[in-house]
Parts: sequence; C-alpha cells; structure tokens
Amino acid sequence: MTDFVNGTYKITEGEMITNFNSYECAISSELATLNEISVGSKITFKNPSNSEKTYEFTVTGIYTDNSNTDDTKNMYSPSANKIITGSGVIDLLVADDSTLVTAITPSFIIENKEVIDLFSEEVKQKGLNEYYTINTNLEELESATQSIENVKTFATTFLIITLIISGIVLFVINMINIRERKYEIGVFRTIGVSKFKLTMQFVLELLIVSVVMLMIGAGIGSYLSKPVGNLLLQSEIESAKQQEEEISDNFGKGPMNMEFNKNRQVQEISTIDAVVDMTVVIELLGIGILLTLISSLASMISIQRFSPLTILKERS
Repeated sequence: MTDFVNGTYKITEGEMITNFNSYECAISSELATLNEISVGSKITFKNPSNSEKTYEFTVTGIYTDNSNTDDTKNMYSPSANKIITGSGVIDLLVADDSTLVTAITPSFIIENKEVIDLFSEEVKQKGLNEYYTINTNLEELESATQSIENVKTFATTFLIITLIISGIVLFVINMINIRERKYEIGVFRTIGVSKFKLTMQFVLELLIVSVVMLMIGAGIGSYLSKPVGNLLLQSEIESAKQQEEEISDNFGKGPMNMEFNKNRQVQEISTIDAVVDMTVVIELLGIGILLTLISSLASMISIQRFSPLTILKERS
C-alpha cells in the first residue's frame, strides 16, 4: 500500500480490493487499455509450471502510475504489468503449488529511531540473507515533522538573537547610567564608601529591574502562549487533513478506502495547554541573572577605575 500512500499509484476506476483472501485484483491502466479489460472483468491466470492449474481473478479496480521515469527505451511505466492482490491469495497459491517462488517485505514498527541501526545489526546476526535489504521510512517521518522542526529552529535562533541583543542593551544602559551618576560615585567615594559596595549597589539595582521585567514578560508570555500555540497547531491540523484527503483519494471510493481511513484514525488534539510553569520561570530568572551579571561588568570596571578627586574636579 506504500505506493498508494505516497501518491505514486492512484485508483482511477473501481476500488481497491476489499478481501485479502479472495481472488480479486487491481491492475494498471496500461494493462487494462491494451487488453481491453474493465472493472468487473475476469482474468485467468495459468500456472507456468503446471498448465492444468488456473486461477480466475475479478478486477475490482484500475490504477494509474504517477511516477516519473527516465527510461526512454521503455514506452510503458514500470508498473504496466503489476497486478495487485491480497496477501492471503498469495498464501493460497503457494499452498496449491509449493514450487511457486514468492518474495515478502515484512514491516516492523520501531518506537525509537535511535535503535534502527541496532535493529538492522540484530536482524543480520539472526540470519538475514545477504540478498535481502532493510529499508526505513525515517526520511518520510523527518519530512512529515519538518514544519515543526522549522518552528523549533526559528524559535531557538530568535531566542539566541534576543539574548545577544538583550545583553548588549543592558551593557549600554549600564554604561549610560554610570556616566550620568559619575558625580554621585565621586561623592560616595570621597565620604569613604568602598568600591565594592558601590559596585554591588549598581548590580543590585540592575538585578531588581531585570527581575521585575522578567516577571512581567513571563506573565505576558503565559497569557499569549496558549492562543499563539493553538493558532500554529490549527495550521498544522489543516495541513495534515489535506494530506490525509490526498492519500485517501488514491485508494478510490470503495470499502478499502473506508478501512484505510479507519486504520489511520488518531486522536486529534485541537488545543495546546501551553503554560509557563515554575521550571520555565526559574530558567528565565537564571538567564536574566546571567545577562545582568555580564552587563554589570561595565559598572565593575568603570567604578574600579574612577578617581573621586578627578571626578569632583571635573564637576567643579
């Protein structure tokens, strides 16, 4: 069914087989056109090694191959002679004639992509023939979550840029604050206030302002995070629904389509309970304190270099 899921094949007439254990099949549009076969026609298969054994199949659907091929030597698509039937039918044919050779492609569901390599090694250790290959749909999954990864990358980049700009702004504000209060620093130093106490005063003032603004920012972020998150989620839901409709359309309009949709149904999450919890608040406070301490280097260096007599002389 992979070719129908990714849109390579699409049922254009009739429907997909409805019973995997009955002699039903779906054929390509090229095979149907060249042999004047339509939906409901009977096809007889003859065993090449035993002409007395024949099997009559009913054509339930006709599909088209939308894949692009660069093989200019072949006027037909690779699926021109491909006939799709149920896996149970293959078991019936093999049981009727054990000399028939079949190839299977089993699928395994792995919960964590990190163990794919370990799984492959384990299968080979347990006797997988060297002529068999192991393929994964990891690229498809990564492609499906690419939009979320893009949002994550954008958010991370925006956060880093914001932190850099915030540190620069705090540094500049601190420098301006020290220049405007240069005379005040000179007076305090003249009356005996130590450089350490003056430095701690400026750092404490900046910390208080930073913590207050961080709390305000956390409050605004907590209020806006839920509606913004739901807006982004709604966009993803609409995109996913459109993709599901396109895949569903590839299976035609028959019972197989209904069964396919039933098997692919998942619980839809329409809202995100996005909250700013204590962990986020603590992280914000940690970042704010770190930026404050870094930007306070300006006051620490400037105060250590100030001479009280020079400051008062310049003031007079």
